[in-house]
Amino acid sequence: ENGMGKMIDFVVPGKEAYIENRSQCAILTAKTTLRERWQEVTEELDRTNVPHIYLLTLDEAVSESVMRTLGRHNVTVILYDSVKKTKLADLNAGGVEEAMQIIAGTARSMGIEVGE
Repeated sequence: ENGMGKMIDFVVPGKEAYIENRSQCAILTAKTTLRERWQEVTEELDRTNVPHIYLLTLDEAVSESVMRTLGRHNVTVILYDSVKKTKLADLNAGGVEEAMQIIAGTARSMGIEVGE
């Protein structure tokens, strides 16, 4: 058992780094739609004992309430630009660029190198 939960889709930089020091890894999960499945992602934080998860989704119907709840659980939602533009108020960012800077800052604080 490597401590990786069943809901983790991607680990950056990889499994070995996760085993050695999971707090220095970016953990990503992908869901086409969220519906009630976003709750599984918050539960995965508890199971894996990681500080943060990035949730990639195509779901255009993510409610403001769900976005706030995910944010409180250290889940960053990654959306297409077209969806982001309709959800900026939910992201607590002044624009797409500011939202990207917030995400990049979170990654840097985890020790992940972020390209410009």
